[in-house]
Amino acid sequence: MAYFAFTQPDDQEFIFEVTDEAMIAHARKIISGEETKSVHVKGRLLSRQAPYNSDWPYQLDPSSVTFYNRDNANDVSVSHRDAAGRPFVLGYIWRPSNARVTREVYLETEHSFEQAQAA
Repeated sequence: MAYFAFTQPDDQEFIFEVTDEAMIAHARKIISGEETKSVHVKGRLLSRQAPYNSDWPYQLDPSSVTFYNRDNANDVSVSHRDAAGRPFVLGYIWRPSNARVTREVYLETEHSFEQAQAA
């Protein structure tokens, strides 16, 4: 598994987990500039907060994350404020057209997240 980030229009970063090895390699190619077409993130929304992304009330299902070419898909953007508490959005595929991977996120350990949240 690996963690990556993209930035929303209001400069708020969204961190997501990727579990598929091919998608991890694809994300790294986006960051390096090797991949220039299918560079936008999409995945199924889950209605629970991820410990590595505590500013958001939902997360992307790590096993559903893929990448797409914006020229070939409709924008299905959901802002942080719009999605909070609206279950009709959750469980659907989120494809914000601005969701281009900006960096890989290196986390210490899962245990450190639990400690940080308890503080």
